Amino acid sequence: MKGLFLVLITCYSLSGQAQTPLINVMTLNAEWLWTPFDGKAEGTSFNKGDMSKSEYQKEVRFYADIVLRHDVHMLTISEIENAAVARDIAERLGPHWQVYFKQGRDTATGQDVAILSRLESHNARPSEANDYGFPAGYVAGYKKPKRLSKLVGVHFNLAESGTGLTSLNILTSHFLSKRNESPAKRAKRWMQAEALVNAANRQPVAQATIVAGDLNDWVRSKTLQTLQDKLRLKSVLTDCRKRSDAADIKKNVRSEYSVDHILFKGLKCIDHYFVDLKDYSDHPGLIARFVAQ
Repeated sequence: MKGLFLVLITCYSLSGQAQTPLINVMTLNAEWLWTPFDGKAEGTSFNKGDMSKSEYQKEVRFYADIVLRHDVHMLTISEIENAAVARDIAERLGPHWQVYFKQGRDTATGQDVAILSRLESHNARPSEANDYGFPAGYVAGYKKPKRLSKLVGVHFNLAESGTGLTSLNILTSHFLSKRNESPAKRAKRWMQAEALVNAANRQPVAQATIVAGDLNDWVRSKTLQTLQDKLRLKSVLTDCRKRSDAADIKKNVRSEYSVDHILFKGLKCIDHYFVDLKDYSDHPGLIARFVAQ
């Protein structure tokens, strides 16, 4: 068996059966993680400005340590300033980590999203990030569509990775905030879900699909139900056992009120849990552990 997973992936024993490679996925909101090393603070209408260099480096180390401690293979991250932030985290993670980033359209806040992964096979053709033209979503009764402003998708060739998968699609986005909630904002998130469905339908056919990120709505909302129904996805919050014994676990998080999500198909979910990000973020991190079906 060739590939990256010979070195990096852990094994998990299911009821004493043969060991099966895990695929551990994490999503986190970094809450305005702005690099002070690029000489500017993005966001024309609102941003919290650059933090000090020492504070920035400390937060980058914190996220990298969480990812390494929980043996994460794929990370989606939101509320970062630009690709440099994602690259700084990847550099802390190690040489096998790849960054997938597309510059977003949200110039008001400057917020962006990224995917970091160590799933890529050594011998696989390198994957490319895609924004699919930042598609729009339409909902009956509303004249104006809503386009996605933050979106990254990747199609992975995993034929030689040792995961048991031949291919995997992943998408991440950051939907409209629930702050100052209104019917109009709920409708716009619903449209964003329709837009994300449009993006997913532009991806190549794959054995498995993951949609992960800060989608800013409840698991029973129209937003999440649209994604699950139209893309035939399951949610780790409702279709996967919640683990209670992990290190750094964030206790007493009510899954039905989580706005961070990991949706999936073509994989078997072993369990999921929330991770305490302390004062670095106003969200807990969410981790799910999968095996190939």
